[in-house]
Amino acid sequence: MTSLRSIRGGRSRRARSGGRRSECDRDRHLPLYGHHSGDAQLYRGKDEVRRLREERDCLKHFRRRVGEAALLDMDALDAVEAEVAALIDRAVEMARAAPPPAEGDLLSDVYVFVLRESAMPQKSIRQALNEALAQEMRRDPTIW
Repeated sequence: MTSLRSIRGGRSRRARSGGRRSECDRDRHLPLYGHHSGDAQLYRGKDEVRRLREERDCLKHFRRRVGEAALLDMDALDAVEAEVAALIDRAVEMARAAPPPAEGDLLSDVYVFVLRESAMPQKSIRQALNEALAQEMRRDPTIW
């Protein structure tokens, strides 16, 4: 992120001062793990994914840069990574041990139904906040 910001900043300054226009190389910033979880990435070369994960993984870059700059204690960073890995492992175990969802839940929270603008009530921010506060006060009398 830092290098991309500096590249864009320099190019923006050059263009604004009358210099030639340029583009950032988008290929450098393609996702390392595909566009979605089932993306087989067949549009990439045979060893490209492996190489990108080794050379351009942002977490590996972060670890290297903070280590070189002595910004973090590496043992503390190792402890954070171990804690996160344990949390992920626990979440996976819980998900695998959980019962499957009920059939009626399979399509919940999948689609968003958007009302046409003409069907939506027109309110000011003040009116909407007042209604939300009144609703919460009815729900919980200890508020306010």
